[in-house]
Amino acid sequence: MPSWRHIRRLIRQRWRYLTHGLLRHSHVPIGPELVEACKANDLALVRSILSTAAANGSLVDAADSKGITALRVAAENGYAHTAMVLLEHGADPNQVGTDGWAVIHSAIVEGSSHIVEVLLAGGADPYLKGSYGWNVRFTCLFILTGLC
Repeated sequence: MPSWRHIRRLIRQRWRYLTHGLLRHSHVPIGPELVEACKANDLALVRSILSTAAANGSLVDAADSKGITALRVAAENGYAHTAMVLLEHGADPNQVGTDGWAVIHSAIVEGSSHIVEVLLAGGADPYLKGSYGWNVRFTCLFILTGLC
């Protein structure tokens, strides 16, 4: 019979996985690994993680401890090939982060016009409103005028 300490630890682990959207069949949090692979722009590792896991939308859109998804990391850093692979595996280009910014807004702010094109081709909504109620067009105008 397991001890109460062991049961409490299991409950805490599963709760943590559930609250971060990282509960997988293997009970291993894949989201942070995927985000770190995207930060390193390691396309081979990204493909490996996506192919070894059951590549569904919830895995691809899993976030790290700060709520940042792999697609957003790729978009903010200008990693077009990584963003394309993530979109091919079902990443949601319209996902809004915990800070209220959508992936496409982050790409615009970082000045990655090629990434914006990749996201739009991957199904990003140009009328999606991010923080402050800004859509893509208004965000572009705001950046171009130098008000931020």
